[in-house]
Amino acid sequence: MKKIKHILEFLGTRLLYSFAGLLSLKFARTLGQNLGRFGFAVIKIRRHHTLANLANAFPQLSKSEIEKLGVQAYQNFGMSMFEYVHATSSKHDQLIKHIQIENSHLLDAALKAGKGAILLTAHFGGWESAAAWLSLNGYPVTFMYKKPKNPYIDKLILQTRESFGMNMVERNLGVRTYLKTIKSGKFACLLADQDGGRKGIFVDFMGRPASTPVGPAVFAYKTGAPLIFFVLYRDKQNQLHLCFEKIDYDIAGMAKEKAIEYLVKTYTSHLEKWIKKYPNQWFWMHRRWMTKEKNPVNKTTGSTNKSHPN
Repeated sequence: MKKIKHILEFLGTRLLYSFAGLLSLKFARTLGQNLGRFGFAVIKIRRHHTLANLANAFPQLSKSEIEKLGVQAYQNFGMSMFEYVHATSSKHDQLIKHIQIENSHLLDAALKAGKGAILLTAHFGGWESAAAWLSLNGYPVTFMYKKPKNPYIDKLILQTRESFGMNMVERNLGVRTYLKTIKSGKFACLLADQDGGRKGIFVDFMGRPASTPVGPAVFAYKTGAPLIFFVLYRDKQNQLHLCFEKIDYDIAGMAKEKAIEYLVKTYTSHLEKWIKKYPNQWFWMHRRWMTKEKNPVNKTTGSTNKSHPN
């Protein structure tokens, strides 16, 4: 039964890829936008999590304003996915043509310096298209990914990403590969905006403590390589912009634990800045605050609350 389900999921996804390739980019965007609205209003997948996350992040907004942001988030996700899928049908040049680039000189400088770089992004805007752009433009980037449960979907996704020239490594196998990549002067790319579980560390994110992945911080601590943050965002005219920003850090003389915490706080606050600027372009569907602190510190008394639920 599971195999049949996996095959049906694969056939549906494959059909979607083929169909999107027949459309113009404008029509693909419109279709993605409408499907996003449909997903929010009718299918309601993760709608509860989305609205709850938005309400907690923006307590000053009314219920109608929160719902409007929720709809926009689903619409933007739909558009971004259809833009990416549209580009997979041998239309890679269109992907490049419709993206305006900001600060790509940071990549060139890091490459020239020969010390590698840690590229850091989030589930924000068109993150898949941003990754494809990097590889299509010849930057030596290794990307870490989480293998999906459906083996047919896994193969399709890998083939699609590799068609852009992306070098993929499974998350469970990626640590040594990433260190080797960085030390050889190349780039390692990570996303660090999902729940970090018990292996993450808690830092303030959008007004609440959130368990945050430490991977980028550990790689920066071990290699001293530059941290370059990037997002692909959409402006009000529907123009796509891929922006690169260097995250400056100084951890000289810090103990490892303090250095990791400092780095995690630094890149988390950097992402928070972008979310506040474009709140409808982050992937609010995540259960980002799923992991709870075992003994959170009361900011008023400075004591811990040991009865806090896990």
